[in-house]
Order: sequence, then C-alpha cells, then structure tokens
Amino acid sequence: MFADCTQNCTERHKQTGKSAVILRNGRFVSGFISSGFVDRHITSDELLHLDLEVLDFKRLPDGVILDCDAWSHETHRDAGFCEVMFSCSDVICCWNEFTGDAWFQK
Repeated sequence: MFADCTQNCTERHKQTGKSAVILRNGRFVSGFISSGFVDRHITSDELLHLDLEVLDFKRLPDGVILDCDAWSHETHRDAGFCEVMFSCSDVICCWNEFTGDAWFQK
C-alpha cells in the first residue's frame, strides 16, 4: 500500500505480502543499481535476473519510477538498491493477501 493513497489514513506504506505492479504498454527506459558506494546502470536483460521488493513508487505523467531492494538470482545475494524507470500508458497495483482492508489503486 502506498503512503499517499487516499484511502490510507495512516500515511504509511503497508506491507501486503506478494503483490504485482502491472504496467500497461510498459517499456524499460533506464535503471541503476547501487551496491555500497558504487552505482552502475543496468540493462533490461540484467533486470530479468533480479527479484525486486518495491520500496517506493513514483508516478510520472507517462510512466513510473520504482525504488527497490534487489535480490540476484545469479549470486543468490542482496544485489543492493535499484531504481528503475518504465514508460507506460496505465498502472494497476494488485495484492493477493490482506485484501480485507487493502487499498487498491488504479
């Protein structure tokens, strides 16, 4: 749950278990990963090898920026902080747990 959701009176993010951010007509624009004091750009192919936990979500007029904690499939370790930008026509956020008091955004 995002802190700025109008139905969220706590003004805090809410963890909901596994979730999905669906980007309609989504296209990878850019991304970087920060591990320690080193930042480096990542490609869309590298992004496919990461599990991302979304920490923050910024909507843009023509897309989104996701701030994430990244886990590497290749090294089986924390890969660091990741920021990824996508262009898209629409964003749908879905949760599959705690739906009784969830705030769904579209």
